[in-house]
Amino acid sequence: STGWTLVAKLWAKAPNAALAVVMDGHEITFGKNAKGEQDAVVDMLMLAFGDQPAPLNQAKRTVHLSLKPAQYDLMMKGGVRVTVNVDAPAGSQRVRVIARDAASGRVGSVDVPLK
Repeated sequence: STGWTLVAKLWAKAPNAALAVVMDGHEITFGKNAKGEQDAVVDMLMLAFGDQPAPLNQAKRTVHLSLKPAQYDLMMKGGVRVTVNVDAPAGSQRVRVIARDAASGRVGSVDVPLK
């Protein structure tokens, strides 16, 4: 499989949807930096949809992770949590969050209803 599963929880509704997204740390490619920390980059795209196929709005975010050993161990156990925000204009019914591991190209997505 080329994808992984994301879990998202909506905690603020339209017009500014805020989502807590959890990614499985085992499915993100980490490498050590010069400080001995675990590094990874995840590109994220958030799309707000109404009742039409084309998105009403979109936002991009690149997440750079540089984790000390204890932080890395916690994220491997509980997942990598990221908070994302997207403008959800009037008529928005759901937000799709797409995440891409920059190193491997692996992609995962989740749709979150706004109601």
